[in-house]
Amino acid sequence: MRKGMILAVVGSMLWGLSGTISQYLFTHYQVATLWLTAFRLLTAGAILSASGLVRQGRQALSVFASRRDRVALVIFALAGLLTCQYSYLNAIRCSNSATAAVMQYLAPLYILLYGCLAAGRRPHADETLCIVMALAGVFLLATHGRLGSMVLSSQGLLWGFLAGVTACLYQTLPYKLMRTHGSLPIIGWGMLIAGAVLALAGRVWTIWPTLDATGWLCVAGIVLIGTVGGYGLYLTGVTAIGPMTASLVSAVEPLTATVVMCLWLATPLAAMDWLGLGLIMATVLILNRPAARRS
Repeated sequence: MRKGMILAVVGSMLWGLSGTISQYLFTHYQVATLWLTAFRLLTAGAILSASGLVRQGRQALSVFASRRDRVALVIFALAGLLTCQYSYLNAIRCSNSATAAVMQYLAPLYILLYGCLAAGRRPHADETLCIVMALAGVFLLATHGRLGSMVLSSQGLLWGFLAGVTACLYQTLPYKLMRTHGSLPIIGWGMLIAGAVLALAGRVWTIWPTLDATGWLCVAGIVLIGTVGGYGLYLTGVTAIGPMTASLVSAVEPLTATVVMCLWLATPLAAMDWLGLGLIMATVLILNRPAARRS
């Protein structure tokens, strides 16, 4: 459990840093979201898959032996990795790395709402409080508390919401596969499949960006730090501590993104932004209390 917690925390910090680097790329180089998503998935997937083959040999291919596991892997790659990465990067492009990270952090709330609907029950008192707090936090981020004025674009809200929903999928879909076959090959093959499908479907070679040395250094940081490192450490931690506990410790992702964004990019955040971020993060902390996990 301790090792899993540490891995999840460090992985989340790397995600937060990677998100801010992505914001820098979007701002200074106008890189297409489609190209960046496909490139990072393909490159990181190739690195992780090759690493799995070197470390585990034929065992790294065990997921392809069963038709059921092959199907589950493709579902994880497309419904989890591809959709989450694309929506998250679009949320950054339409808002900023801190807002995108905290909107994605609402994933446990969506899991709660789905659980209530599936069970046909009303939310408990503390769950209702969390829903109200989350809505208030999103309202403050979007309007700064002023009815009739939108500070955050509707596209930013939409992509942030989708990032949170798809984050639920990438945290839960690979759980059984990773417990059976290990985290490294599942993450590697999943990224490789997702990147290949997106690259071919989006014809990314037609939207290749013009980057200088700094731009390519940023891309390398996103691939190695935020994708290979972030996903590898975080999802390995998930196999040890479970997706719900991992979602709690991943609070360091929006914190890291906010701090790095303010210090490095000098992106200003108003008092209402800080209040909205705090309300949303407190929501997930309350949901993860033992009393809040009852069904």
